[in-house]
Amino acid sequence: MKNFKKSVLFTAIATATGSVYAAQEIDKPNILVIVGDDVGFADTQPYGSEVNTPNLMALAEEGVKFTNFHASPTSSVTRSMMLTGANSHEVGLGTFDYAVYPEAIGKPGYEGYLTKNGVTVSSLLKDSGYHTYLAGKWHLGHDDGFLPDDRGFEESYGILAGGSNHFNRDMMFPAKNANTAKALQKGDIPGVEVEPTYRNGQVVKDVYKGEYSDQVYTNEIINMIDKNKDDGKPFFAYVPFTAIHLPLQAPESAYQDKIDYYVENGWDEVRQDRFNKMKEMGVIPKEASISDRNSLSRPWDSLTEKEQAWYGRKMAVAMGMMELQDQQIGQITDYLKEIGEYDNTYVIYLADNGPEAADVTGENISELIRTWTKHHFNNETENVGNANSSVSLGPEWASASTGGLSWFKAYTAEGGIRVPFIVKPAKNSQEQQGALAAGTQTNSMSQVKDIAATILDIADVQHPGTEYKGREVAPMSGVSLLPFFAGEKEQVHSDDNAIPFELFGSGILLKGDYKIIRISTGMGGDNEWHLYNTKQDPAEQDDLRHQQPERFNEMLADYKAYESKQNIVPVDEKWNPFENVK
Repeated sequence: MKNFKKSVLFTAIATATGSVYAAQEIDKPNILVIVGDDVGFADTQPYGSEVNTPNLMALAEEGVKFTNFHASPTSSVTRSMMLTGANSHEVGLGTFDYAVYPEAIGKPGYEGYLTKNGVTVSSLLKDSGYHTYLAGKWHLGHDDGFLPDDRGFEESYGILAGGSNHFNRDMMFPAKNANTAKALQKGDIPGVEVEPTYRNGQVVKDVYKGEYSDQVYTNEIINMIDKNKDDGKPFFAYVPFTAIHLPLQAPESAYQDKIDYYVENGWDEVRQDRFNKMKEMGVIPKEASISDRNSLSRPWDSLTEKEQAWYGRKMAVAMGMMELQDQQIGQITDYLKEIGEYDNTYVIYLADNGPEAADVTGENISELIRTWTKHHFNNETENVGNANSSVSLGPEWASASTGGLSWFKAYTAEGGIRVPFIVKPAKNSQEQQGALAAGTQTNSMSQVKDIAATILDIADVQHPGTEYKGREVAPMSGVSLLPFFAGEKEQVHSDDNAIPFELFGSGILLKGDYKIIRISTGMGGDNEWHLYNTKQDPAEQDDLRHQQPERFNEMLADYKAYESKQNIVPVDEKWNPFENVK
């Protein structure tokens, strides 16, 4: 088995007269994918945050930082596309399990879990001889046949749901089961139940109770890699962290020194400071305008001192979670260096969507969750961040987390879908391709389906097309980033490549530097289509619909064709997923 990882690559060697090509035997690369949950575009240091994330900075300095990368507006939808390279409606994630709207119930493409219409990169890599590991959040299926071990993961550990208590894995929302139904019938408040922990498809005891979530998953992924590190096979390791997803919780040492800063500065100033920093760093253009205050957000100076103390502590906890996540990323990369595998590993970091705007103690979520949270948790100011508290960012801090982009998680606006994305190539591959220097920052538009295509390209594994092991599967519609890294393409996607997407009745289509978008009235939009140049105007402030009608109509026609082909179910324009989460 020792020779399995070896493959012959032709490496360009610079000479005085040009380049010659020499056959070189190198290790087949490992692939590490790390996902930060609900991390806003401006929440990390490489993207203009005031928080300290040196390990992400190091990855950006060694690799390529994308400033125009798009995920979906919600977690599981992003994961479905990232792992299959297919459109979300083609693999069951036209919506997700917490927010299936009435019109879509029972319709194909709206199952709310990753169906067998999708073939995962983990399955294809496992078939080709890779070790495949997962530690963290799954959220792509709860039933037998749809668990991580059924979808190509040799070893897996974590939770199946969208999140849990970070210290004890208690459920973050009321359980959807018979007990909840009985309690509601009696007018009682449902109890807090434990989110089951799964290892390799089986429910196991949570031996880490009291330990912090991201640290648990870090320990597990290192243990998985370590067990087989000497057998000569490469690995694909997937680490979907649960921070900084609600509930906002962390050891007090992680955020105590941040409280005064966020209380004194508030969300308006933090938002503006991050926007300015992004301009200074070139993350957004210097001529860009910050987004207007959205309809869900209040001015910081409208709050009382007591309210400012409470809200400021929430953001301090969230950013403490961000710094902890960075430390755990460093723990994984340090381990890879210790075993001599870091140079031969592609490291990919991304967020799954924009920051969380739903407030579990506020008005933009269902009454059941609001009442349940108040009944079961102590959310007094001095207790926020502890294991027996449960709070979330809310719309104002979410707006600050995006650094001034428009809207946030659940919205197809840039604040909901433009997220951090960093790729650190394997050293040998970087030398082989050599076109993009370490520390490159690019505004070339890319999107989450490209990750699946890139992973397969790195591993030199072919996607099966439309059939896998006798079943029909959705084809990949993402593109590999490797030709862009190699300098074979000036940008990831050509200007005529249309990339459509829909969720919750809100649609978009990306094409070159442009984007059309419609946000339903139920989510605070006007249900009208708009056109923006998101390369120059990432906060979507200058509507070009009437200035460029030909482009607008062409892009709208592309979207309508997608809508028809994907059998997208129309949504009541007044429907709001925040208010309907059960």
